[in-house]
This record gives sequence, C-alpha cells and structure tokens, in this order.
Amino acid sequence: MFKRTLTSAVAIAAMLLTTTVAKADFVIDTFTTPNPATAYSVGTTSGSTFSAVPSTIGAGVTRNITVTQTGNVFIATNGFFGNTGAVAGAAFQLNTSNSSTASAYAKLSYTYSSAQNLNTGGPVLLFSFDALQTAAPFSVVLSDGTTTATQTGLVAVGSSSTSFAIPLSSFSGTNLNAITSIDLFVNRNVTTNTSSPDADITLRDVRVSQDVTPPSVPAPPVAILLLAAAPALGLVRFGRRKIGM
Repeated sequence: MFKRTLTSAVAIAAMLLTTTVAKADFVIDTFTTPNPATAYSVGTTSGSTFSAVPSTIGAGVTRNITVTQTGNVFIATNGFFGNTGAVAGAAFQLNTSNSSTASAYAKLSYTYSSAQNLNTGGPVLLFSFDALQTAAPFSVVLSDGTTTATQTGLVAVGSSSTSFAIPLSSFSGTNLNAITSIDLFVNRNVTTNTSSPDADITLRDVRVSQDVTPPSVPAPPVAILLLAAAPALGLVRFGRRKIGM
C-alpha cells in the first residue's frame, strides 16, 4: 500500500510540473484543396496577373489567389497550389526569375461566411515553408468587416524547412474575436509596396498556432519530485518503524 502511495505521489508531482493545456490551432490553409493542383503562370510585362478560380477550402471558407508580376522582364512564375506530388505534398509555390529588376508577388485572400475567433488558436500567426532563394517580405491584413490591422515582416533565408511567426497580439485596431477576412501577401510588403527578386518560395502551411519558441528552462530536478513526494515517504518510514522494520 505504501509503495502504491509513493508511486502515485511521484506521478502526480511529475504531472503538475510538466502538464500543459492543449489548444487546437486555427488553420488558415494547408493547400490540400483543390485537388489536383492548380498550375499558373503570368505574362511578360509589368502588371501581368494570374487569378485563380475562387475555391471553397472548408465550410464557409473561400480562397482567392492572385499572382502579380512587377517589372517588364519575363518571369517564369510557373507554379501550383493544392495537393501535388511535385514537392512531396501540398503547397503554394512562387518561382520568380533571377532578374534584379523584376519580380512577382501573390495575394491569398480568405473570406469567412461567419466571423472567426482567431484567439482560439494560439499566440502567433505561423507561416511554414521550405528554404527561400532570397529574403522575402510577407504581409498579413486582418479584417473584422469594419476595421483592418496589418503586419509585415522579412523572412530570412534558411538552409532547410523553416517557419516565420507574427505575434497575434501585434495586430491592433481590429476585433480578433470576429475576423471576416484574411489577406496573406507572399513576397510583398504592402506598406512599402516592394517585393524581392529571385524569390523562390514554397509555402506549406499557414495557421494561428501555439508553435512558439519556449524559454530555455531546465528539466525539473529530481529533488523537486522527491520533495513533492515527501508526505508519502514519511508514511513509508512511519509504517516501517511501527512494524519494527
């Protein structure tokens, strides 16, 4: 009996020290629809665009994609979005030329038939993508149907799959509990209206997530677990003395 009490005390102590409350991400897009993938390309002059047919990617969720070329140089912006084996899974891809005077950017717009509470997902808006050819700007515009909030950032070049996060708390001026539309700009700073040339991007996933870098905290010392289990240890010792052990 005493052994079971001791084991339970240690288990409870460990649980109290390590357990965290689970919280489901608010998924914006995983690019798994439409299926098969939709390919696109743009023209050879500045302002050329490709606009995808609006897609229903979930109950009450509509996605529109527009790719716009900047500069009068041909850009091989052939790409795709949706479920495809070309990059071992679903993705949105933007491939620009190596010209220093021209580029392209994409606007991914999501509209919701009912207001969405982004605060149910987590503290950051997280982009997950493959390695970039060059540093590329990203922008996000959230709207509650009346007011908007905009954040921009520059994604650094990585050697492997990586992510880029924007704190949800940095979006001010709109009601995060009642979002009706989300605009994601790939390779575009909407504040300065600039894009990076030679920006090859494969975007895998966008969501409001718990995925943040945790602080560096050492594992709980064994001494703490033993301290938490001290009442049980005392019971064991008392029992042993009482029966002459």
